[in-house]
Amino acid sequence: MVMTSRSFDTFRDMKALQLIGEIINKVFNRRRFPVSLRAGAVLLYFKGFSLRVVREFLLHKGYKVSIETIRNGSMR
Repeated sequence: MVMTSRSFDTFRDMKALQLIGEIINKVFNRRRFPVSLRAGAVLLYFKGFSLRVVREFLLHKGYKVSIETIRNGSMR
């Protein structure tokens, strides 16, 4: 099979996504909440939103989490 430059790029992108997934799983090592949900909450907080807004985001997604839990970073 001859690999074209396009298929090589796709393979490289897939490996990069695998590595990113492994890193995210190491950062968020517990599994109580989905990784994508926690990453979204972290992004909102670092973009300058308050803990209450982050809590409302999580409530909208169906997760009841206290502000203190978010502040402590123990949303795991």
